[in-house]
Amino acid sequence: MYRKSFGIVLIILVAAFAILISSGTSMAQSAGKVTLNKATAAQLGKVPGVTAALAKAIVDFRTKNGAFKKTDDLLKVPGMTPEILKKMSLKPDSKGEIFLPAGKGDGDDEDEPSLKPSKC
Repeated sequence: MYRKSFGIVLIILVAAFAILISSGTSMAQSAGKVTLNKATAAQLGKVPGVTAALAKAIVDFRTKNGAFKKTDDLLKVPGMTPEILKKMSLKPDSKGEIFLPAGKGDGDDEDEPSLKPSKC
């Protein structure tokens, strides 16, 4: 009886561990990436070509009309132009997610601290 219970517990633990590993991998792949449909105005404002006013217009448009399905949908936002859209360098993936460029808009509202030595 004890061995049977131990075997069941062991199977459950192995299954739980496998689930944790697989979810951790997908979380690591998306870590640091911000999607167009979840980005805040502050994050969008860090994208090349996007002013603070345009970032707010993008968020307002998205809130009112729903998620952007393709990058060209941004051209419906007041103030957006094809030139700005090109500068933004958005990266759609095979699943339909539209990511902001790497290293742009993926932090919080504060700039990252510099690791350079001070010149004091």
